[in-house]
Amino acid sequence: MQPVQLYVNQILIESFRKNVEPNYYVTIRGQKITFGNKNCISDLEYRIGDAARVRDSYPARSDGRVYFSGILRILRRELAAAKKIYQNLPE
Repeated sequence: MQPVQLYVNQILIESFRKNVEPNYYVTIRGQKITFGNKNCISDLEYRIGDAARVRDSYPARSDGRVYFSGILRILRRELAAAKKIYQNLPE
């Protein structure tokens, strides 16, 4: 890479790191909310339902079905983590 490209890549990586906060979640509508709150959980449940609907539209053992099954596994793992945080939040 040329020095200019390296410099631009470093700037992009640095700005990305500044804008991504580990305790926040971006909803399907693009809103940034705290991970583990009630809205986060309902958004994850909506995403799981939507991904399951799309997965079920593919035939068994197809690439699309395998792909969406993987997405569902990740979303369910995130939902479990969000519910665990929600249970431990002070009221």
